[in-house]
Amino acid sequence: MFGSYRDTITSPKEGKDRDSSEAEPFIFSDSISQKQRTAWGTYLTALHSIITVLLAFICIGLLLYEHGTPAGLGSFEGGFKTELSYMFPALEIEEKTFHFLKSGEEDTHRDYVGRRTPDIDHAWNKLLHSANLDFTDDEAGPELRNTTWKWEDTGYWFSGVSMWHQLHCLNFLREAVHWDSYDGPPGPPVQFHLDHCVNYLRQVVMCYADLTPMRYGWDEGAGRLVLQDEPHTCRNYEKIDELARPLASCHSLDLSKLQGWGTSPRGSCVRGPYFKDH
Repeated sequence: MFGSYRDTITSPKEGKDRDSSEAEPFIFSDSISQKQRTAWGTYLTALHSIITVLLAFICIGLLLYEHGTPAGLGSFEGGFKTELSYMFPALEIEEKTFHFLKSGEEDTHRDYVGRRTPDIDHAWNKLLHSANLDFTDDEAGPELRNTTWKWEDTGYWFSGVSMWHQLHCLNFLREAVHWDSYDGPPGPPVQFHLDHCVNYLRQVVMCYADLTPMRYGWDEGAGRLVLQDEPHTCRNYEKIDELARPLASCHSLDLSKLQGWGTSPRGSCVRGPYFKDH
């Protein structure tokens, strides 16, 4: 305010000189202000971009946390990157209840356990029908093509799904428990195979690390705590089996022979007990 009043009482010449000299700082100040505005605009634009990117990463992280798998590994529902993508169309999620036999109940789960019977052998042979699979070039895809054995007589790529390897090992252990119903006590080669199966199944159980909680209840008949039925989130086995059955390999289970079973088409083979075949 005082500066403005002083300017009004100066001489015209002095005022002219003062206008000339005092105008420059204000022009320079305007130039600084314009540069500052430009810098602030650039800064705010960069800050906006950084915040947007951070929010995007947070959203992606929340989605990955919700689905429980790191980026690029896949999911239980859609299939993991280490799994055979040919089978992905068959993936269907369902909830199943695992039933534990209570004291005095009739055992309705004897289809797969107990001493050898034709029905038990048939049930397991049916489960293991697709233990080995043959794939054409198109079916094999990049995951199997040139990465697994190719039969010279049929041109199929030989592979399978780990689930059936696991079922095979479980059945092999079952047969070993009832060895007197099959071929007698297991010798060293069979013992080696049994050890392989135990260690393989151990790795599978630890890998999948099922976190379903166990619940206990009192069983009056048994006079102790027993496990209660458990709901589990599962893949639909029947859907996977349906897709795989037409591809079941008709090559000998004795992998040392490396030859086919004549002209039998895929899916037409009949499985038998492991001990009986060896």
